[in-house]
Amino acid sequence: MAWRECFQDVGSCTEGFGIIGRKGEYIKRTCEETKAGIKILDGPGSTERICIFFCYVPNSGKLWSILSYKLGIGVVVACGQEQCNMHKENKNSKEDKMETREVGKKWKMLAPEAKQKYAKLAKQSLKEYKERKKDDPPKAPKITFVTRTQLKAAYSVIEGLQPLQVQSVKDIGFGGLLRLQCTKLDRRLCEWLVERFDPVSLCLSVFGKKLMITPLDVNHILGLPCGGERVTLKGPLTEIHNFCVKHEVRVQGSFCLNKLKETLEGMKNNYDDNDFKVLFVLYMMGTVLCPTSEFGVNKRFLHALKDTSTISKLDWSQFVLEFLANGIKSYKEKGRNAIRGCLLFLMVYPSTFYYVKVVIE
Repeated sequence: MAWRECFQDVGSCTEGFGIIGRKGEYIKRTCEETKAGIKILDGPGSTERICIFFCYVPNSGKLWSILSYKLGIGVVVACGQEQCNMHKENKNSKEDKMETREVGKKWKMLAPEAKQKYAKLAKQSLKEYKERKKDDPPKAPKITFVTRTQLKAAYSVIEGLQPLQVQSVKDIGFGGLLRLQCTKLDRRLCEWLVERFDPVSLCLSVFGKKLMITPLDVNHILGLPCGGERVTLKGPLTEIHNFCVKHEVRVQGSFCLNKLKETLEGMKNNYDDNDFKVLFVLYMMGTVLCPTSEFGVNKRFLHALKDTSTISKLDWSQFVLEFLANGIKSYKEKGRNAIRGCLLFLMVYPSTFYYVKVVIE
């Protein structure tokens, strides 16, 4: 069993406690940081509001930790996670509500002199809290870039492929993507690598060395076709008009990734194999290989996919590398908040480089 340590304060609804509110992000953030319980008591038309801050401590009276967080003229005193969980289990019980009402009544009856001891305790707790915060490790800087890479969605589509569809993917040279197992980007690692990547020289400066990235590296990691003709996304709209009409894409629009996913997952029996190949490549481009800042993939890719028999003969490794380099260049030079390109490749590349080096030696 445990007993509750309560600290309360009263303030005007228009001053101090007026900014707290009954619920909301302010209260939620405070509870998460301090591991304390907070209850706000007031009535219709009331000009004062009672704030009750409480926690549970063991019978021995030893606090696991004492933290405080200033709320206007209020203060929170909290203890460890274990005691916080005990409060969560009982917070909606009738006994808990009755106890809260009794505490509120007793607080109203206290003389100003009696309330002073709580004010002193609040100041002491706040001082101890600030001293402890000095020893806390600095928080990691916030990740500033945005990416539309959707590894989990791509993995879901690949896992749902039928045997004939798996063979079709291999026929167009994208069989390496069938080995995709990673479903989440390490965004902090990606940010660190982007800072050290030169999009002009294609060099990655890590571990005291400069690593030159080539299309062969993309081929080795992602298994995409390497060599052959360059991928071009230019051509007359008349060449791709019929395909766009068939899949309800406007002339000036793009393929919605969610709709592409639904279409691919619905291709189980009696489907056009050429359509499947084109839609699969489009979806992989939009989610893994060449994602942009939008939840779609540009229909210009159809110019490179209009003849499915030549997809495997194009240099997709070179295209993916250049797309990533241009995306990082725009991010650095133009101050954009989104990074276009295959961050999965950039994340995996350093570990693959050193693994190969150790094997050779």
